[in-house]
Amino acid sequence: MGSTELAANLFRATQAEEKLIRQTIKELGGEMPEDLPSPEKSVQSIEKEQTKPEKNE
Repeated sequence: MGSTELAANLFRATQAEEKLIRQTIKELGGEMPEDLPSPEKSVQSIEKEQTKPEKNE
């Protein structure tokens, strides 16, 4: 089996898993990811804030 076929099989498996997860969320009455509110800050901006050196007075 070549790398292209392996990649295709992995893609197929991950897509099937995603479909099953979404179906389970719906059946349990959970909120779908696309319906969740967007955060006010991005992960990148929060990371930048946390890595900034604090200025001493």
